[in-house]
Amino acid sequence: MRLCNLKDGLEEIKKHAFFAGADWEQLQKREATPPWKPAQSSATDSSAFAEVDVEEEAEMEANDIDLIQTDVTAEHEALFKDF
Repeated sequence: MRLCNLKDGLEEIKKHAFFAGADWEQLQKREATPPWKPAQSSATDSSAFAEVDVEEEAEMEANDIDLIQTDVTAEHEALFKDF
């Protein structure tokens, strides 16, 4: 399924529980305040991102996906139900 390729297009996505409380006009104007903004030492500082071993990731099989650690909780998953 492609996003925005639904009956109501983008409006269908905007109505999803995950985006509850989103101010779409502020977002469009780029005036929204992010809920969290990491401190950066420079414009190219990527220290807020986990290091990834690209070669190791490439070797993972689809059935090994459960080995990947994630911070996604059941509550987060529930927000995307039927999305």
